[in-house]
Amino acid sequence: MGFRAVAVHGGAILSRTTTSSPPEGGARHGRPSGGSRELRFYGDGFVFDAVWGMFYRISPTAAFVLRAIEAGASRDDLPDLLARQYDIDQARAMRDVELFLNDLGVLGLIGKDAS
Repeated sequence: MGFRAVAVHGGAILSRTTTSSPPEGGARHGRPSGGSRELRFYGDGFVFDAVWGMFYRISPTAAFVLRAIEAGASRDDLPDLLARQYDIDQARAMRDVELFLNDLGVLGLIGKDAS
């Protein structure tokens, strides 16, 4: 089983494939986008993607951003929320959020049009 790392603000998400193929209905990237994903949080350290059977170990920063998205924060709100929570400058927060959202899209955890 392989691991992939996705960087976000000094943390990482590590994923481990728990199924050998995507569920019925098509390829991983054909999955529904936006709010239709089914993520279940286990504290601030793990999240489970119920649709694809994947567990992800997440950093506290990743948990913060994912929970903000789940609570309805828009893509434009995320840098401000991150900057306030972690007392970082706006430019760094914008960069970190953009990189993180791109990585989530690659993993299929959010759609390209999400947030």
